[in-house]
Amino acid sequence: MSAQHKRLQTLYEAFNARNIELALSGMHPDVDWANGMEGGIVHGRSGVRDYWTRQWQLIDPRVYPQSFEGDAAEIVVEVHQVVRATWKARLNRINLSAASFYLRMNSSKSSRSSTS
Repeated sequence: MSAQHKRLQTLYEAFNARNIELALSGMHPDVDWANGMEGGIVHGRSGVRDYWTRQWQLIDPRVYPQSFEGDAAEIVVEVHQVVRATWKARLNRINLSAASFYLRMNSSKSSRSSTS
């Protein structure tokens, strides 16, 4: 596993542990992040922080990398995502698997997009 892949693994672990500052540290300050709950895009680390904070009040997402492809400018991460409602009486469990996220590293602006 390359150093970049290990770094991404650490960032996913930080997200799952709700260590928001460590998870955000791997993002470009001007990151564009897909807002999967409300639609649209959030901008910058503060936008992602606010989005995740709102999201984590409603759902408990966990994202587990399954594979990494590529290096340097673009890495494709295939993930297994498990989402549980924080109000468990209303939703049992939503299980999303094999989502791929495209992460652009070393570019002028980090971005994330989903293929699912």
